[in-house]
Amino acid sequence: MNFLLRSDSICIWLQYLPAILQKEGIPFSVMNSLIDETAYKVHALSPLQAQTGPALRYDRNVIETQLNLLKNYPLIQEIYELLSKSIHDHATNNF
Repeated sequence: MNFLLRSDSICIWLQYLPAILQKEGIPFSVMNSLIDETAYKVHALSPLQAQTGPALRYDRNVIETQLNLLKNYPLIQEIYELLSKSIHDHATNNF
């Protein structure tokens, strides 16, 4: 189940990300290093070990800032919120 959720989350973001970046005037190429680093990490670490950032810590200040940046994309906000909570819950064994 964890594998499916993480695999689906990657597909969801890659489905919506190009359109969002284009609307915001940001080239998709800015994501290349992050995508490459993420792919590299999962070869060396488990998904949980590779996970970093505000979702893992459930840093509400950062999450709220990012949700505000997504205010024009309510569906993406909802997905982001659910994935952030899921990542945190999994990391703290609250799933």
